[in-house]
Amino acid sequence: MKQNKKIHWVLLLIALGVFLFGVVLGFQYNFLLQEVNSPIADVKIDNKDEKISSKWKAYSKQGFTLLVPIDWEEGTQEPKSASSSIRSTKNEYDHIIINVINISEIPDETARKSISQGNVLEYGRYICRGLGNTPCKERFSEVKDFPILGGKGVQYRIIYDYGTSIQELRIVLAMKNDKIYQFQLQQDNSMPKLEASSIEIFEEIMKTLKIN
Repeated sequence: MKQNKKIHWVLLLIALGVFLFGVVLGFQYNFLLQEVNSPIADVKIDNKDEKISSKWKAYSKQGFTLLVPIDWEEGTQEPKSASSSIRSTKNEYDHIIINVINISEIPDETARKSISQGNVLEYGRYICRGLGNTPCKERFSEVKDFPILGGKGVQYRIIYDYGTSIQELRIVLAMKNDKIYQFQLQQDNSMPKLEASSIEIFEEIMKTLKIN
């Protein structure tokens, strides 16, 4: 009889433990669901560098989403040709210009055909050719594939040579849904060489890119 009571209490404790475990899991699921559905979600990016592992927020526009540091905001003085821009409020030189281009609207037929066939870098060359005296002069370096789910991408470094000054840019081109998404890190001509910290934060931001 005593043995049966012990078994009864053991089973009761097990049942209670399972119930409590289920309650905890349900709470965590609802919490995570609210975070995902939030239009601007605070997130953590795993990185050994404490400077980058602080809270970030989502920036969504024109069919893409990026995670950016919490001190970044949408720019208000981007070039007329740009679709949008984002910038740091702490460092005026951390500035990313964004363009979204329909491939069908690229006027150069040869470039348009090459890009449509998957040669994403051709868009960068097309932009250079459109600058007149081609200040970039095909000075592409550090070219490598940029992974994008369901599409193709490339990232590279380029130097614009204006004769009296030069300007370094870092560019990511992503192609998906018959569009080119261009993300360009640049600084003004008074600082022709990009700071290492600016390149680092640009690369961390671009790692979070998602295109719908």
